[in-house]
Amino acid sequence: MHNSYQADIAFCLASAQAIPNVIPPLQNPPEIWVVLHTHKFKQHAEHMKHVISGKNIQVVLQPLDDTTAEYYNDAWENTAEIYERYKNAYKDKTFALNMTGGTKILSTAATDAFKDMFDDAPVYYVGLDTQKIHMLSKDTDPLPIQCDIALKDYLRVYGYGILSKNDGEHINPRLKQSRRQWVKNKKLVTSINALVAGCNIPHVKQQLKDLGLFDGHTFTSEKNKKYAEGGWLEQYVFENLNCNRKQLGINDIYWGVEIHNIKSNKPNELDIIFIKNNTLYIIECKTNKPYDKQGNKKPGQESDKTLYKISAIRRNLRAIASKSAIATMYPLDAPKRNDKPYTERAKDLQIKVFEGDDLYPENVVNKIKTWIS
Repeated sequence: MHNSYQADIAFCLASAQAIPNVIPPLQNPPEIWVVLHTHKFKQHAEHMKHVISGKNIQVVLQPLDDTTAEYYNDAWENTAEIYERYKNAYKDKTFALNMTGGTKILSTAATDAFKDMFDDAPVYYVGLDTQKIHMLSKDTDPLPIQCDIALKDYLRVYGYGILSKNDGEHINPRLKQSRRQWVKNKKLVTSINALVAGCNIPHVKQQLKDLGLFDGHTFTSEKNKKYAEGGWLEQYVFENLNCNRKQLGINDIYWGVEIHNIKSNKPNELDIIFIKNNTLYIIECKTNKPYDKQGNKKPGQESDKTLYKISAIRRNLRAIASKSAIATMYPLDAPKRNDKPYTERAKDLQIKVFEGDDLYPENVVNKIKTWIS
């Protein structure tokens, strides 16, 4: 019976879900980490290797026959041959198996072959939902996950790199009070959006000039224009989370992030991302009302775009433990024709919506705390 999964040589099974595989070597580093993978998951294995080998752990990518994903006998024989090779080469070493990945057939066969080869060596399953590592032995309590994966590592194991990010160092404290006022003033925000779009609104120009964002004729920089256009809400939500990160249990948080797919180099922009309990959270911030340049309402277009973007990002990240939300100054607009209301569509997509007074200074932290608890 084992109360630990610590071993000199640790095996795991590659799959689309990387986090349950990379947590154990980050928490209790082995000397050698062996990733068993079929051709389908070769690239996933390479992404994991990039992160784990950067922690001074020797990583070996061990190919499996593709038939091991579907046929028990093939999976048992293939993994047993690999185990035997390592057992003979490292006679004085200890071994362990993380059975979380792979197909059900491969995981079952690999576990059976491991038990036959190594008798009482530890086999375990990583449960992100429970934040526990479950040992496959009787009368053994689950072990707590005590590893907090960094955002850059989380994204990298899913094949994404960070091109640019903000972590709070460059937030202008002079503007903090104005953000707390703007979030309660939809009329002013609507006027600011109109000014950004090219309308002439003297009193808004003066307010922005007093804040150093406007010089009387134009915005003082493209960065300040983007801030007025909606970046202020990103900073507002970020600073509320960042100032309360200990209370909220947040491990790592960025705002204004640009990531790219390592393989395709396709970029994605994310307003706010953070990690809690090895779960990725994504928040998209919206301040614009869905109107065209003539002031006519655009039914459905903005909400379609917002819901599609955030669901596509989460899908592309393939993250088994991810949650997403929209923080919007205005209610999601009415759908086109007789489509399902956007609040219901967001719920179907498992996207939380924070709107209106949810974002007020006295409410926003508790609202988000309830969501991530």
